[in-house]
Amino acid sequence: MRPSFSPSGVMPAALMPLTNDQTIDGLSYRSHLRDLAGIRGLTGIVVNGHAAEVHALSLDEQTWGVQTACEEVGDQIAVIAGIYTESTRVACEMAKRAADVGAHALLIFPPNSLMFGGNARIELGHRFVEEVSAATALPVILFQYPISTALSYSIDSLVYLCEKVSNIVAIKDLGSEPRTHERTIAALHGLSRPVNVLTSHSQWLGASLCLGARGIISGAGSVIADRQRALFEAFSSESPNLLLQRQLLAEMSLLVEAFYSPPYVDWQARMKMVLHHFGRIATAEVFPPLQTIKADDWSRIEGLLAKVNLTAETLYSK
Repeated sequence: MRPSFSPSGVMPAALMPLTNDQTIDGLSYRSHLRDLAGIRGLTGIVVNGHAAEVHALSLDEQTWGVQTACEEVGDQIAVIAGIYTESTRVACEMAKRAADVGAHALLIFPPNSLMFGGNARIELGHRFVEEVSAATALPVILFQYPISTALSYSIDSLVYLCEKVSNIVAIKDLGSEPRTHERTIAALHGLSRPVNVLTSHSQWLGASLCLGARGIISGAGSVIADRQRALFEAFSSESPNLLLQRQLLAEMSLLVEAFYSPPYVDWQARMKMVLHHFGRIATAEVFPPLQTIKADDWSRIEGLLAKVNLTAETLYSK
């Protein structure tokens, strides 16, 4: 039976494993998807997101990524297809292809073509979202970028879009400013048709959940979705266990340090190295211009993983 999509809870963003010659490793990708789908209590898996190095994937490769995920785990868990491109026309085609191969929902990224002041003409971003959302009947999650990128939506724009586009059901908030995050939650959760705010703020995940985020979408979930789910449950409980919350947050702090320390650009390579080290994917290769991490960085990461007892045996098992 095909699972329903709920715009809440924990949704890890899958990696895209590669072979040693830096082509897509289909066997490792399928295995990785099965690993994630087997974690208790998740509500979806995001494919073709930043974690999958979507910037390096062709339209056909992105379609394959969604189709393969739907074939492999789409009868167990919702598959959310990232829509990442510079062009409205291509984005609409991506959305239609995702729907045709069985995706349960879309995650629409703002087009980088608007980075040079596009937020000074808000109708450009509005039109992009409206047209891509109208290309299918699938539920839509909007990706809210950091305010510093000039690709983010103002709170007024988010309210406008959520009220006008009926299939927008959530946003993935990476806005990176706690006060704006708090105001966004209040605005969107307070609409007559509430739209869920899902957090991607790994560096302050506990604070985000305290503010009322209704789920987590994160590339770190490719490695630690079980711990994210445990943390989400700890904050969602009607009888919160403060000691458990603090323990989980202490562990999460070390894992965030392992994955997201400067240089931030290495985060996909670090996560791939962890899964390769634990025998979950065949290589740690990334798409150029990204490169695999250096030995000293891996030594640093190994030390942090040891502190939280993340091993081949405990991976995905919390």
